[in-house]
Amino acid sequence: MTVSIKRGLAVAAMTGLSLLTAVTSSEAAKNNTTLHAYGISVGGSPGTPLANVNNPHASVASVNIPPVTTGVVTVSVTQTPAAGTESATAQTAGFGATVAGIALAIGAAEATCNASAAGNTGSTTLANVNIPGISVGSNPAANTTFNIPAGLPVLTVVFNQQIPNANGSLTVNAVHITTIVPGTDIIVSQAQCGPPDASPVIPLASGAGLYLGLGLAAAAGYGLVRMRRRNVGTAAI
Repeated sequence: MTVSIKRGLAVAAMTGLSLLTAVTSSEAAKNNTTLHAYGISVGGSPGTPLANVNNPHASVASVNIPPVTTGVVTVSVTQTPAAGTESATAQTAGFGATVAGIALAIGAAEATCNASAAGNTGSTTLANVNIPGISVGSNPAANTTFNIPAGLPVLTVVFNQQIPNANGSLTVNAVHITTIVPGTDIIVSQAQCGPPDASPVIPLASGAGLYLGLGLAAAAGYGLVRMRRRNVGTAAI
């Protein structure tokens, strides 16, 4: 009987620890601050609309933050800890702005970031770019840069800007527009990902698992202590 009880308590303890591990893994995934995507940022303002691990999908019909206007903006992130992969995508349609007297128009700009154990990769897809002095393809190479106008530049436009960060993540900006004289800073479609959460544990969705795990582990520990004291007392008699 004593052996059976000990086995039962051991199983309860292991179950409780497993639940706690799963919850810890889940919270680690939820607290990932590198994985995100957004449509527009002006002057260093928080990007909008924003997608992250707590809000993986977002879409708005338009953005109007002077001097920027857009059409539909859609952003999303996905994370698969068991597979050790994650991705972020930002799509902006109908971008328009006038900066330093230069009219800028882009029919569509999409940034994508993918992360796995093999590393991080990024890409940009463009359509209908109408900016004076610029000719760029639909899939520009990383960090394709133009200074406009050519003779006396007042703007710098970077397409498919890719920035490896110190924390191991990769930032991809489909378009980054800045003035030569600091004052204007516009990001169109940002996606950031990596390094991925490679935990093999399937996370629990509910906080109830935390209390269940704590309860099982505590009950098992208490039971083992009581049994040990009882055995010691019996031996003394």
